[in-house]
Amino acid sequence: MSILLAGGTGKTGSRLARLFQAANKRVILTSRKGVVPEPFTGVKFDWHDPTTFENLFTVDADIASVYLVAPSGCLELLGPMKPFIDLAVKQGVKRFVILSESTYDAGDPVLGKVHEYLISLGVDYFVIRPTWFIDLSYDDVAKTFSEVLGRPITHERISVDEIRKFYISLGLPADYAGQLASLETLNANGVEEKRFANPNTVLGKRTVRSFVEAHKDAWKA
Repeated sequence: MSILLAGGTGKTGSRLARLFQAANKRVILTSRKGVVPEPFTGVKFDWHDPTTFENLFTVDADIASVYLVAPSGCLELLGPMKPFIDLAVKQGVKRFVILSESTYDAGDPVLGKVHEYLISLGVDYFVIRPTWFIDLSYDDVAKTFSEVLGRPITHERISVDEIRKFYISLGLPADYAGQLASLETLNANGVEEKRFANPNTVLGKRTVRSFVEAHKDAWKA
């Protein structure tokens, strides 16, 4: 049985690939050009080009599990992702793991719609929902940096509209920038904290302080 990493050359996919390789699991990586690091098998795949979907099952007809990283830069994700999910089910894929966000519940916009669709199919699935924060507010994070680095680190509060304009200045589409900025309001209203109260949530154990202490050399003046 093989494992397909759709987005296998990204931050999470590349790390998963190495872990699967160490566990002697056959893994297939995708990229838009079909070029992946050695010694992995790579296949050309583009969420916005359905003609590339069949390639994956031509290279390996024994794919049992799929790790999905959604296309970036757009808000309507079910449209491009649904045809591939349907094809994967047809081809015998048994388990889906999707990288989502803590903000989106099943049925919510963006990745929440994909989550909801997987539920409707009745397939074996798991949704990874990384939080925007480890365990503190921005002010608390600045305080932690100050204590660990031994110099004052401050946090400047800016408005949601200023955040939106900043994202646009980076080249993001206006609607996508607006969606990202709006998440800051949700987080400020305690949406992230509610995730930790859910008994069905599997939580990581790392704290902001442990992260800063482990990488403090990167922030030395």
